[in-house]
Formats: sequence, structure tokens, C-alpha cells
Amino acid sequence: MIFVNNMLKQTEVIMSKIGVRGLAILLGLVMVVCLAVLQMKSLSDLHQLGLTVSAMKRNEENNIEKDLDKTGRSGKMSMDAVYGQGDERLRSPKRERRRRAVDDIDPLRDNTTMNKNDQHIHTPTGTGGAVYTRWGRRTCPDDGNTEIVFSGISAGSWYDHTGAAVNTLCLPHEPIWGTYTDGLENQAFIYGAEYYDQSLFKLTNAEALLYHNMPCAVCRSRLRTSIFMLPARNRCFGDWHVEYHGYLMTGHNTQKASTDYICVDQAPEADPSGYRNENGRLLYRVEAICGSLPCPQYMNGRELTCAVCSK
Repeated sequence: MIFVNNMLKQTEVIMSKIGVRGLAILLGLVMVVCLAVLQMKSLSDLHQLGLTVSAMKRNEENNIEKDLDKTGRSGKMSMDAVYGQGDERLRSPKRERRRRAVDDIDPLRDNTTMNKNDQHIHTPTGTGGAVYTRWGRRTCPDDGNTEIVFSGISAGSWYDHTGAAVNTLCLPHEPIWGTYTDGLENQAFIYGAEYYDQSLFKLTNAEALLYHNMPCAVCRSRLRTSIFMLPARNRCFGDWHVEYHGYLMTGHNTQKASTDYICVDQAPEADPSGYRNENGRLLYRVEAICGSLPCPQYMNGRELTCAVCSK
């Protein structure tokens, strides 16, 4: 009771000195201080809660990482066992990157075994996809819409073999071997192709063609989806696009090995390392013979042109 009386007396003294307005201001300041203290306390609690949640997440990630390491070492734990099938709560960006890294282990290992000389091969781009071989050239047409898949060497059967394959192939410069035995087993062979005719070509890419090995390039059109080789014309029909044009060539009519007709570029290149007469697959110009072929549309003994057309 005495304490209460003293408080009342102190209040009366303060009010007599500062007045009612001053007391109201003082009480307002006290309330502002109290609210600030409470806000700081709330922020401290939230910060502590955030630290706790972060620690829980790190602990969860560490557990997932350990499970992934176990998966990589033993190979016994499935990815669904690690992540939980369909459980999106476990898929943080960090874990997704790790998941993709685990999924891509085998492709990366395959890439490390790729011959370094094969790495020039381009990843296909664009909406097209027509692929063709440009015989007689190392490069593809420089029209901005065509990309090279690889350059190589023309090859096929020996000109005088009777049981040989018919088609001409474009072989890459860097083969990759599988199971093999060294030494000839006299079963099937493949040889490089040589020019045995040079009179019709524009020698703008080579000083001579006779006996030289013939290069080739596999090309892909980024814009076009259909392609074919058109014989007897160096221009395509209608709105078909000319990829390249040249002359029709195949094996000699007196040689035993059957061969296919290929369209060799009008301005071919010669492999400088293959200038010797080593035979192999021999390529000659193709002449029209009247009879079953209608003349005078075709002319007897006249060499045929060709074009590779796309759309």
C-alpha cells in the first residue's frame, strides 16, 4: 500500500513537471522501444529457424550424395531407390546436375574412346536431313546450307575380280577396328578407287587425274529432306536444287568386276599421295550407245553428265 502511494506521488510529481502531453510522448517512446525489441527477437528467431532448415537440407543432400557414391561404386542401388520414384521434393538443382552426370557416365566414356581425328564430324542442325556423297571432292558445296559429315577416300572392288561387291563406298580416313585377324584370308577385299579418265573434267582442283586416287565427302543438307542422283543431266527438273553436278562414271565394260554408276564432280580433286598406277577400283567415263536408248535424244558415244538433286 505504501509502494502504491509512493508511485502515485511520483506520478503526480512527474505530471506536474512535464504535463499530460509530455507523459503521452514518454509513453509513446516506451511503446516504440518495446516494439523494436519484439521485432528484433522475431528476426533472431527466424534467422535461427533458417539456419536449422539449411542444416537439415545440407544433411539430406549429404545423405543423397553418399547414396549416389555407393551407387557408383557398387552398381546395386537403383536411381529410384536413391531419389524416390516420382518424389519431386528430393530434386534440388544440385542433385539434378549430379543425377544427369550419373546418367551420362557411359556416353562420356564412349566419347573418350573416339578417335581425335573423328571429332570434326558436325552435330546435325536445321530441319533438313538429306545426305549424299560428293564423289571426287573432299568438301561439300559452300552454299551456307550444307554441312560435311566426313571426308574420306573412294573405294570398292578390284577391277578384275568376278565375285566382288558392286557398290562404291566412301571410306573415312580414320577407321575404328573391332575383332580382327592380321593377314589375308582370301575372302573379300576392298581397294581404293583411281581415275582412269581425265579428258572431260575441269582440272581446276588438280593438275592431273589419271592414276590418282579419288577422294569423297559425305554431305548433309540442313534444309532439304529428299535427294537423288539424276543421270544424263547436269541440271535438275523443276524446283529441285542442284547440290553438285559432273559426269557419270563406272568400271570398264571389259573388266570382270561389276560396278555401280556414280556422279563424279565436274571439277574433281586428286589425292596427291595416290599418284601411282596401283589399280584397284578403276573408274571410266560412261558413253551412251544407241539402240535400246532412243536417239537422237541420246547421241551414240557421247559422255553422260549427272547431277545430285535435292528438295
